[in-house]
Amino acid sequence: MNATSLVDKKDNPKAFSTDWSWLTTLLGYIIVFISGFISSMVWRNREKVLKSTTTLNPLKAKIDSCKTPKELLQLLISTDAKKFLPHIEKLEKSLYGDAKIDLGKLKREIKKDC
Repeated sequence: MNATSLVDKKDNPKAFSTDWSWLTTLLGYIIVFISGFISSMVWRNREKVLKSTTTLNPLKAKIDSCKTPKELLQLLISTDAKKFLPHIEKLEKSLYGDAKIDLGKLKREIKKDC
């Protein structure tokens, strides 16, 4: 048989070739899955951060809002005088005695005890 005697001159079926189009589809699905997974992790961490800031101890917020030692003393006495007794004594010494205190440092110490 010679090529001129064939009915069709094209080579059908074509020679074996590999079709890689399925690979791009698979990679697309994998990328979408991974991005969804990462976004859910970010969203979950965001909710934890929001929850921790919104459920922040209200006493800590009140301590931060105190601008003078007198306000801080009133707040500590009104909350739990036994728990904050050393801090109350420091404040009383500074207010009614000659002791000097750093209000910011004292606030940080009190917030650690909360």
